[in-house]
Amino acid sequence: MEQHQRSPDPSNPTPPIYQGRSPLVSVIIPVHNGAATIGETLRSLLSQTFENFEVLVMDDGSTDETSRVVAHLATEDSLGRIRWQGSSAQPEIQSKMQSEMRPRGVSATRNRGVEIAQGDFIGFLDADDLWLPEKLADQVAVLQRHPSAVMVYSWTELMDNYGQRLGQVIDAPFDGWIREHLLVTDFISSGSNVLIRRSPLVQSQGFDATLSHSEDWDLWLRLAATGPVALVPKVQILYRQRPTSASINVLAHEAASHQIVERELQRDRPALDNHRYIIWGNRYKYLAFKSLDRPCHAQWGVSSLTTLRFLLQVIRWDRGSAKQWKQWLLTLGKLMLCGVLPPAIAESLLGRFPALGRSHQFLLTLTRVPRLPHRPLTEAPSSSLRENK
Repeated sequence: MEQHQRSPDPSNPTPPIYQGRSPLVSVIIPVHNGAATIGETLRSLLSQTFENFEVLVMDDGSTDETSRVVAHLATEDSLGRIRWQGSSAQPEIQSKMQSEMRPRGVSATRNRGVEIAQGDFIGFLDADDLWLPEKLADQVAVLQRHPSAVMVYSWTELMDNYGQRLGQVIDAPFDGWIREHLLVTDFISSGSNVLIRRSPLVQSQGFDATLSHSEDWDLWLRLAATGPVALVPKVQILYRQRPTSASINVLAHEAASHQIVERELQRDRPALDNHRYIIWGNRYKYLAFKSLDRPCHAQWGVSSLTTLRFLLQVIRWDRGSAKQWKQWLLTLGKLMLCGVLPPAIAESLLGRFPALGRSHQFLLTLTRVPRLPHRPLTEAPSSSLRENK
């Protein structure tokens, strides 16, 4: 990724708030057919108490009404901060070209946004997630207070597909040199969380477009290896949980995980080798969860053997997890239903017994999280790592 020269885009005139200066923050929203949710996402941005930012909506071949939803929301912003980046700035021309566009993927789309972004700080927001009003204000203040920090993250709360908050918070107490902890478990949790300084982001060459999964975790790890990371210890991201798509390639997800973890272990094997059981155990808990979270027709037959292998890997790397045998029996029961019975019958039974349908969620509760005393951001990295089971 090349360093972007900050010059106005002739197809996107400089908004009134930025006349004579660049925005401090660029928010990049990659979107593919996001008409159902992007309006709510943009409203969460327009509700930010911090105002000196631009919004780059990076279209990736949408064929729905995404461009028109964005155009409507842009008219509601008196500061003119929303910029549409598609095949054409004009929706009527965009719609004629949509059929000829092929999606490039979320990594390439985000990287394209970084290339044209004007802000000193860059954040990413998925088109179905939300930010609470103080998110940008707090994260900008922390980065300005800690100039050595390469990026800052906040805590995340899960919401369901309908936007209802679930009360499940993904939090962690770690700041400073956190790469080891982040490798053990991805507590940043999504691509909608961090705010990053432009320079280290550009130097990292951005998201790895060769990865089909976990590309955000990969980038956060690479950035965390270059400098300390700051934390805003409160919930500021609402992360939408959708049922895992039947089309997800769990084998490709596993391959991407192996590529990322093995690279990180090679980078600092003496410090991390003693923790490989925790690292792989956590990763296979996540992979098994994603596999079981798919509709039954995606788990039927041979595919169920892949899920079974993931579950056996969980036991291999974390034998202590077998103590929760009741939850294991329910999870294996769900696997057998989806793997053996016709999908329609299996889905009907799971609907009648919700506890069985949700049984695989216990895998995420097995995550083993490292604990490290607080260290100032200016301290050098340490290989010490203790575990909190």
